[in-house]
Amino acid sequence: MGSAEPVTSAIAAKVTARLSQLGRTADGTRVAYLALHAPSLGVTSAKVLSEYPHLEELDLHDNALVDLAPLSPLAALLTLDVSGNGLANLLDFAPPAGLRVVNYASNALERLPPTLAADHPCLTTLILDHNGIADLSPLAGLQSLVSLSVRHNKVDDVSVLTDLPALKELALSGNHLQSLVGLAALPALERLDVANNAITTLDGFESELEFLFEVDAGGNFIKDVEQVAHLAPLPLLRKVTLAGNPMAADEGYRTRTLFLVPQLAYLDGGEVSAEDKVAVVNMYDPPQPVLDYRKHCLEYDTMLGEHLSLPPPLADPDLEAPAIWDGEIRVGSPSSRGSTP
Repeated sequence: MGSAEPVTSAIAAKVTARLSQLGRTADGTRVAYLALHAPSLGVTSAKVLSEYPHLEELDLHDNALVDLAPLSPLAALLTLDVSGNGLANLLDFAPPAGLRVVNYASNALERLPPTLAADHPCLTTLILDHNGIADLSPLAGLQSLVSLSVRHNKVDDVSVLTDLPALKELALSGNHLQSLVGLAALPALERLDVANNAITTLDGFESELEFLFEVDAGGNFIKDVEQVAHLAPLPLLRKVTLAGNPMAADEGYRTRTLFLVPQLAYLDGGEVSAEDKVAVVNMYDPPQPVLDYRKHCLEYDTMLGEHLSLPPPLADPDLEAPAIWDGEIRVGSPSSRGSTP
């Protein structure tokens, strides 16, 4: 017991040494430290932080925390990063209702609290990557949520993501998704990452997703390139990644994709040039002048082929075969006519 206190005191000293951003508190009554960045210090307890109730920004990533109950007095907290710890419960320390940005990536989460939306109406960014979460239904109703990242979990259903009117960025790569049906319930969505799932169809992209700008669905199991037609109703779509799907190995994959979704500016990380678009149109839907030119070329090739296939003219036995000129001019020969003897 005698050695535990010095270790705790040493860590506490390291933590408090990371305090920064001296400024006026939220209520305007005093000056205090408003930020603490203390990553990778081996912190096992957040108790020391209860002495700084005016903190607005707290970064404790890559420590050894398993309980955040001591953070309850931090009533002004706006940003919290506790990624890379051993936390099994999300926001179970009575955090303030004004909390906006939360990062719980790489912890031990398996489920979300059912009252999450009611308890955190101001939450704008939530990062839950590399956990074991399967059910996202408790997120429904987060009216202010703008960015949600749940990469590398066990999510298998996006249709439960409802009543999220402000959500613009959704990252669900590395999960168990097989379908994207239900995305139409996210009318403000601009960027979607569903790479490396088990998706076999692109059904689910509806015209209601009028602001969707970028889609990454690479590394899935989409076999038929005609599935790309589901992206056509998205008027602002400019960036699409589909590499790593079986259909991307087809010879005509790129040209067919650009034809089905002509508004694209980038495909699989490569820029789509004006020349690409012209070539695609000429291949799949050529204008009349191109058709006329092709017809002319075909008729010319046919005529030329018929001419070349004619047999050589028959030789006249009464005509003397022309002699081969040996370079000398002889009297009476055609080349000597008109010359003086």
